[in-house]
Amino acid sequence: MSEEMNAEIVQICATRIRQLKEFLDRGYFILFAEGDTIFPEGVKLPIPKSWQNEIQKCIKTLKQKIKEELAKEA
Repeated sequence: MSEEMNAEIVQICATRIRQLKEFLDRGYFILFAEGDTIFPEGVKLPIPKSWQNEIQKCIKTLKQKIKEELAKEA
């Protein structure tokens, strides 16, 4: 695999990690955003503990993928 492809994979994984961490930090899932015509106050659902655990596993997997891709370049 080319270095460009490895760099792209690393970038994609890093972006996913950032998105997942932001989701965990926010602590809720937005079903309807504030300003919705039917639910102007919006609808936010708390993240279940099981989701939090799965998201943490996903972040760990993505970090491992980054390490593997960087090792290929070395």
